[in-house]
Amino acid sequence: MRQYQALLREILDHGTLKTDRTGTGTRSIFGPQMRFNLAEGFPLVTTKKVHLKSIIHELLWFLRGDTNNQLLEAEGVKIWREWARPKDGALGPVYGKQWRRWEQVELIAPHNFEVPPHAPQPELIAGVGRNTLPASRETPALSQLYSIWNEMLHRCYDTTKRSYAEYGGRDIFVDARWHDFAAFAADAYTLPNGLLKQAFPDEYELDKDYYATNKYGPETCLWLTRKEQTINTRRGRAVRATAPWGDSVVLMDIAGLCQDHQLDESSVYKCLRGDRPTHKGWRFEVLDTAGLLPRLRLHDQIRQAVAEIRLRPDSRRILVSAWNVADLPRMRLQPCHALFQFYVADGRLSCQLYQRSADVFLGVPFNIASYALLTLMVAQVTGLQPGEFIWTGGDTHLYGNHLDQARQQLERAPRPLPTMRLNPTVMDIFGFQYDDFQLENYDPWPAIKAPVAV
Repeated sequence: MRQYQALLREILDHGTLKTDRTGTGTRSIFGPQMRFNLAEGFPLVTTKKVHLKSIIHELLWFLRGDTNNQLLEAEGVKIWREWARPKDGALGPVYGKQWRRWEQVELIAPHNFEVPPHAPQPELIAGVGRNTLPASRETPALSQLYSIWNEMLHRCYDTTKRSYAEYGGRDIFVDARWHDFAAFAADAYTLPNGLLKQAFPDEYELDKDYYATNKYGPETCLWLTRKEQTINTRRGRAVRATAPWGDSVVLMDIAGLCQDHQLDESSVYKCLRGDRPTHKGWRFEVLDTAGLLPRLRLHDQIRQAVAEIRLRPDSRRILVSAWNVADLPRMRLQPCHALFQFYVADGRLSCQLYQRSADVFLGVPFNIASYALLTLMVAQVTGLQPGEFIWTGGDTHLYGNHLDQARQQLERAPRPLPTMRLNPTVMDIFGFQYDDFQLENYDPWPAIKAPVAV
């Protein structure tokens, strides 16, 4: 970890004195970079002891899409305590929310197409369908697409099917292009979320209701999770939620709000039905959307990144951002590690983090270890070897009350890096548990305490 020691020295020797949000004052530089070859060891600072338990639990908390501090406190992790709302542990829509469920809400005008006439032909699938795809091309993915296509045709055209009453019986039809399975298969993965369907075939379903139309076709369909479908069709309404402290937000994902603020979902729906005025001080109001239908997409950036790495490893768009400008005012602490990007070359996975604000003494050792660990995890589940972790800083600073501690740390010689071992049986990025990580040969100098600037 000589790179980290060199950064401490650079700031002490050449940093500019600056004021800051906390009122503490800093010594700061701009734009440094550190590179860590993950084949040479796990980059956990050795010139002071770093609390790995907190790093692992926080990373798993991010990956679950959680944002409430009470869940970390239950694991004995206190690193977010100073920013959490005292009564309910809420932190607002911080990292986990943005990584796993970045909300996109739009209003859709319903549109029904005129049903084209057709003459059923008994020799065709459901009277309309042809499969012109050569059997030699059959794969498990195509087999699943065929089942989806076949069911779609039957529900829209086969009057003997029970589902026909809800589909064909209500003038829902299939675009003529998709009467040919080869055309449907060619279009399937070009639809919105097609890459996610390809990488996670059991998690996404074909959906036309998002666009409030009666036609299955390439311009009216996309792939959505069951959760998104449920929110859009069964509970499809835009809601204004007003917190006890006065902040309000328009949303559709009631379950997500309850997850963030430890609310009871059934009590929220009682408020929406008018059965009770508030829940834990929160007020809820269904918004009038003037005939337009509110629709929700929950963008899972981690799942998207894994899909890109598996299927498009040369993509230059394998990024995850926590910097959601619309949500920033509601965050108790705006994202410091704001953006990271994955890069695949020669069978190795590298990751670069951009940290817009970097507390070098307390925060950066955590951030280096956390993103290095994330890189190891993603590499394992995508069948790659770990490459480099690159840390890039924006405003990179030592607080004025950390200078003596930094000097003390510089008096210590770095020791050999430890080794991090992951449970090799875990092949789902969301399947890791705390006990799946084992750190070996970590021999740090004693911890050095310093106050947190809030």
